[in-house]
Order: sequence, then C-alpha cells, then structure tokens
Amino acid sequence: MFTDALDLTSLKQGDIVKDVIFPIARVDTTRFISRFVTSSAGKVAVEAVLEGTPARPYHMVQVQGACTLCAVLSQCCDVALGQNPPPHAFVLCKVVAVPKGILKHPASYETLKANVDPYGGAKAFLQNFWFGPVMGVDGEYMADFGQVMTASWIDYDHALKNKIGELDDLHRAMFRVKVGAHFGRVAEEDKDAGYEDPYQRSDAPESPRMPYGDRFRQAIRLLTGRD
Repeated sequence: MFTDALDLTSLKQGDIVKDVIFPIARVDTTRFISRFVTSSAGKVAVEAVLEGTPARPYHMVQVQGACTLCAVLSQCCDVALGQNPPPHAFVLCKVVAVPKGILKHPASYETLKANVDPYGGAKAFLQNFWFGPVMGVDGEYMADFGQVMTASWIDYDHALKNKIGELDDLHRAMFRVKVGAHFGRVAEEDKDAGYEDPYQRSDAPESPRMPYGDRFRQAIRLLTGRD
C-alpha cells in the first residue's frame, strides 16, 4: 500500500502527516483574543484582535484541538508546488485508529481492509479508507472523511516535513475514488425527486461550450493525472 521511499519534494493526495494540530471549533467554548482599549469607572473596554490583510482579515481565537495524524484530502494537482499564484490553503482529513467494534467483527473488518469499491454495489465503508499499520505508530489506522480541516498554504513546508506515509499509485487512485464517493453520494430524497444526475435533466441550465484549446489542455491534464 505504501511506497518504500517517500517523495519529500511535494505533498500528494493520501499522504499521511504526523503532528497536525486538528482544530475542534465549538461556538460555545471559542474565545476571541482581545486587546485593551480603555477603562472608565472600573470597567475595561477591549476589542477583538484582527489580523491578516484588508482583503483577507481574520480574528485571533482560542479553540479546542488535538495533535493527531492526518491525510491529505486535496487532489495532487491542488497541492503541487509551482502553482502561480499558489492556493490559499489545502485540505486534510483526520486519520484515526480502527474502532475496536470493527476489529472484533470479522466481516466488517475484512470489508474495511479491502477498501471495497464504493460503486460496486457491495457494502463499503464510504466514509473511511483503511491504511492499516502506519510507520512509527502502534495499531491500525484509517482515514475519516467526515473529519476535515483547512490548512494554510503557509504551513505546506511544515506538513511536508512531517510526512510519514505515501500511498503507491494504485492505492492513491483508490483513495481518490473513495473520497469522491463519500462526498458525492446521493441522498434518497434527491433520488426520489429525480435529481440523482441533475445535469441530465431537461430543465438543467445549458453549460457554455469550452473552447477547443481549453478542452485539449484539460484532456492532457486528465490523461497525465494532474487533474
């Protein structure tokens, strides 16, 4: 499943990264960091700290979090170096220990281990991708697509430095398919209403035709695995 040698020049989809501070934001416990403004009659006035740029301002806050393993959820082309301009961020998902309940249930465990084709009609764990043993960590692990975070592109080098696992080509492709199946699964009410494939409906808005040159370049990117 994993390559014998890590490519430490760039991140790829499915890479496992250690020591990620995974934020757990909760509205009722999030605290804004503030600065003193003035005081009067024993009362102190403060204002929330605002940083960033005028175009992309943000507040400084305190949230709960955990130091954990994560996997790169963004596609390879979205975390490739050399993008000009680079993206603002990339996406990670949490890597968690395989639950004891699954380990104790042979049929469920074998289904998880096989990373069953989510489009094959058989039972599959759509929300998870089984990694098994991860270098330097005890136990068996799986990706949880239901727990995700956004990492700033500024932290790219930090993530790359802490990369400890890289999928081979086959399992990276399987990872991509399972991610797509999880986020693209169709709700029963959409099926019942005839919206399983909305673009094939007669009342769907017509998409503008892509210029030939753009279609050719897109085809090349798809064939070379860059998209």
